[in-house]
Order: sequence, then C-alpha cells, then structure tokens
Amino acid sequence: MAKAQHIMSMRSMEIPETEPADSLTKLFDRDENKFPMGLRITLGDRELETLGLDKSCGYGDTVHLFGMARVCGIHDGGICLQIEELAVEDEDEENQQEDAQENDEGKRAKRYNASSSRYLKEDE
Repeated sequence: MAKAQHIMSMRSMEIPETEPADSLTKLFDRDENKFPMGLRITLGDRELETLGLDKSCGYGDTVHLFGMARVCGIHDGGICLQIEELAVEDEDEENQQEDAQENDEGKRAKRYNASSSRYLKEDE
C-alpha cells in the first residue's frame, strides 16, 4: 500500500457509477448515497458540544473536517482508522464571508479608481 502523501490534497471518495455498490450501499438509494457507507461519522450531543457546534446546520450544508486518526487495524480489504482528534468549520459560512469580503474589496477598488480618475482630470 502506498504511503500517505505529506501534503494534503482533497480527493473525491465518490463511488464511480461503473463500480458495483458494496453490500451496505445496496441497502440505500444509490442517488442518495454516492459514497461508501464506511466513510460516514455520526456526531452526538457530546461531540457537537466538544466541537462547539449546534444542530442548527441544515441538511446538505458543507463542513470542513480536520482530523487525526490512528491505524487500529490492517486487513486484506484495507485499513481501519480510529479518529482521535477532530475539528470542523462551517464551509458554507466561510464561503459567504469570503464572497462578502471580495464584494466589499471590489466596491472599495471601484471607489478608489473613481476618485483617482477624478483627481487626475482636475490636475490636467
């Protein structure tokens, strides 16, 4: 098995449509579950409180996970990882804030450019 890369890069874990579904995924609607069931985690009240999250997020919202896991099993079908440390952030909220900031910066740039051209015309 290849070693994990030192530099993290996101990779889609979506199951290709040409690949047959595993036994767990067959139990559920393929359109609803395009990813292996073993990649799901459930956070209960205790974990949500520890992470500073509440249940106000909506179905389909995106969160950014950061985690550390320890290999706790190795077998022919793969490896088992125990998540030991986890952090999350609201990716949708972060994207909205970035969009708002870019919009504000664009407005400031337009105002600056407009005022700069006004000064240039007056100096001519």
